[in-house]
Amino acid sequence: MNRIRTLGIAILGAIALVPAVAQEQVDLVTTGSLDLDSDVVDEAVRPWDLRIGILAALGPDFEGTDEYELDAVPYVLASWRERIILRGRSLEANLYRATGLRFGPMIKTRGGRKDSKADFLRGMGDVDRAFEAGGFVRYATGPIRLGANALADFSDAHDGTVVEIFSDLRSKQWMPWGSLRVMTTWASSNYMTTYFGIDPVQSRRSGLPQFDADAGFKDVRISLGSRVPLVGQWSGLVSVSYVRLLGDAADTPLVDDHGDANQYIAALGVSYEF
Repeated sequence: MNRIRTLGIAILGAIALVPAVAQEQVDLVTTGSLDLDSDVVDEAVRPWDLRIGILAALGPDFEGTDEYELDAVPYVLASWRERIILRGRSLEANLYRATGLRFGPMIKTRGGRKDSKADFLRGMGDVDRAFEAGGFVRYATGPIRLGANALADFSDAHDGTVVEIFSDLRSKQWMPWGSLRVMTTWASSNYMTTYFGIDPVQSRRSGLPQFDADAGFKDVRISLGSRVPLVGQWSGLVSVSYVRLLGDAADTPLVDDHGDANQYIAALGVSYEF
């Protein structure tokens, strides 16, 4: 049994640390609602927390498409004294922690898009994976947590700014089976142009009509996430999300004519806590 458990842990660790090349979007959005799980263990018990796992995730190939893919997605949550926290594709540093308020810097990676993903994208050009830096703020009171992330691209992928505003509900009394997150995202004109705009050159090459995508709120998201204890240090992970694209993100021909403003994401898997 010890050998089997050791082998299982090794496999999970290897999968979690291997970059998921195929998933530009799926690996990022499916774990969003799993952030609602408890961040870390009590630092009075031990100063660090490490959870690794694997998810079977179903989600859109890229933002706004109606084509879905099923992929194996790594799950990683690591924390040191609740000050440095790694959540999959984001890294946070709590500079201030008192009376329910936290804030600090963060970095995050965001999926890109290959123009080979769909016939209608031919000629649009690739959008590279973005690397963003900025800050976060969280405020918790009772079962409610309010938060916001403000991030700017520093990798020349979209050269834009994204602001994510969310509210979490964590209550064993009201929601013993999981936790709920409602989130909306505002994006700058550079971001919107990169992912949803169609300039004259792209229009000529792809045959799509030109489209100017302006800054604004681009989506609203409702997510449910749960971590269910199984055996020993193993847990089951469940995540489901519905995303509705808004404004120019929904009106672009990329979505209105060839995709879907309604996006659905689901993931099921296991994790091991060290």
